[in-house]
Amino acid sequence: MRLAQVVRTSQRKQDALSPQQQREIGESFERRTGHQIVRVHDSGRSESGKTMDRAALHSIREDVRSGALDGAFVAYLDRMGRAPIEESMTFMRGLTEVDGGVLIAGDWNDDPIDLSKPDVEDMLVFRLQMNRSMWNKAAARSAFNKRSALKRGAFLGPVPFGYRKQKKGGRIERHEFEAQIVREAFRLAAADGIDAARDYLELSAPDARVWRIDMVRKLIANRTYLGEHAKRGLVAGVDPETGATVPYPPHDALVTEELFDAAQSKPRPRRGNRSYLLSQLVWCECGEHLIGQAQHGKRVRYRCAAGHYSCGADDLNEIVRGECRGLLASKTVRDRVQPSGVDEALLAYEAAKTARRRYQLAIDNLDSDDVSGWAEGAAAVEKRVKDTHAVYRQLAAQSAAFERLPLAEEMNDDEQLQAGLRILASRGLRFVVARGSGRPLVERVRLDDEVVAGALAA
Repeated sequence: MRLAQVVRTSQRKQDALSPQQQREIGESFERRTGHQIVRVHDSGRSESGKTMDRAALHSIREDVRSGALDGAFVAYLDRMGRAPIEESMTFMRGLTEVDGGVLIAGDWNDDPIDLSKPDVEDMLVFRLQMNRSMWNKAAARSAFNKRSALKRGAFLGPVPFGYRKQKKGGRIERHEFEAQIVREAFRLAAADGIDAARDYLELSAPDARVWRIDMVRKLIANRTYLGEHAKRGLVAGVDPETGATVPYPPHDALVTEELFDAAQSKPRPRRGNRSYLLSQLVWCECGEHLIGQAQHGKRVRYRCAAGHYSCGADDLNEIVRGECRGLLASKTVRDRVQPSGVDEALLAYEAAKTARRRYQLAIDNLDSDDVSGWAEGAAAVEKRVKDTHAVYRQLAAQSAAFERLPLAEEMNDDEQLQAGLRILASRGLRFVVARGSGRPLVERVRLDDEVVAGALAA
C-alpha cells in the first residue's frame, strides 16, 4: 500500500526528538510490512491537534479519493489529533468508509484499523477520547499556570519595547533608554501624528524593530505602557474559582492616560478593491493585464500594465459582469468547467452499502422472510458496492481539483464575479479589452461556440 505519514508536534523545540522518532517508526514499519510511505506531512514547528480541520488531513483524504494514496500512517494515534470525539470519528469514518482508505497506527498494530468490527471501534473511540482528555488536562494546567503567573506579577508574552524582564519572577521593569524613546514617540503621535512618531522611531531605534506604520500604530495602542498586564486571553483580574476580583501587581507605566488617549489615531480607510474589481482579471489586446489606475477626482480607471490603454472602471465592470453572467448560465460551459454528479454518485454508493448490510442481515437470519427476496449473490452485491465507489471516487477527485463555479445569478456579488473569472481563466477562457476610443469593447477570447468548447475540453 502507498501511505502518507502524519508527523505532528504541538510545540517543537530545536532539539526535539519526537519528529525523528516518528519518522524512524515509519521506516521500521516499511521494512517490516513492505508497505510504502510515499509522503510525509510534517507539522513543522507547531500544529495543534485540537481540531481535525488541518491542511495535511484534507490533503490525505483528497489523495485517497483520487487514488494517489491508499491511506495514512501515524507512529502514535495521538499524532493524528486530540480533537473532540465526534470530530475525530467523523474524520476516521470519512477516510476509511467514504473515501475507501486505510488508517494504520504504529502503536496499534501493523494492520489497518477496521471499523466494521465492533470491538475495534470501541477501542478506537476509547483511545481517541483518552487522547482528548490528556489535551483538556494539559490546557487546564496551562491556563492555571498563566493565572498564577499574573497573580504574582509576571508578564506573559514578548516584552514590549521600552521594558526589560527582571532576572527573577518574570516581572518587567522600565528600560531607561528605551522608555524615553517610547514617551517621545507618544508625544509626537499626539502632537504631529503617527507618521512623525514613525520617523522618530526609525531614527532613534533603527535596530530595535521594523518600524512600519502598522507596527508603530500597534505600539501606540499597547495598553501595557499604562501599567496594565498582558491578558493573553485570560479574564483580567477575576479568580475563576471564586469569581472575586484579583488586583494584579502593576508594573511601571511609561505614559499617562491623557497622553495615551491623545496619541491614538485611526488608520486612513484603505481604498477598497471594489473600485478595482477586475484588476489583473481581464487583459489588454497586447497580452498584459489591466490594473487599477490612481484615481483622479472621482473617476476610477483601469490601465494596461504596459501603458497601451485605459478605460473607465465602472463601464468595464458592468460589461464584464454581464458577459460573465451569460457565460455561466450555459449548462454546456458549466459541465465542461466543473464536473457534476458527485452528490448523486455518493448517494448511489451509500445505497449500495445499505443494500450490502441488508443482504448480510438477511443471510445471517435464516428465519427471516426477507431471504427469499434477495436474488443477488454475495459477489454481485460486493461488485455493486465497488463499482459505485469507483464512480464516486473518480468524480470526487475531478471535482476536488476545481473551485466551486459561481452561478449566473451570483454575478452581482463582487467576490463571486472575481472567483468566476479566475476559474474561467484557469480553464483557458479569458476576457480581453480591445483598444479603441469610447466605450470599452470586451471580447471573450475566441468565444465562438466551437472554439470555446475546444478550449474548455483541452
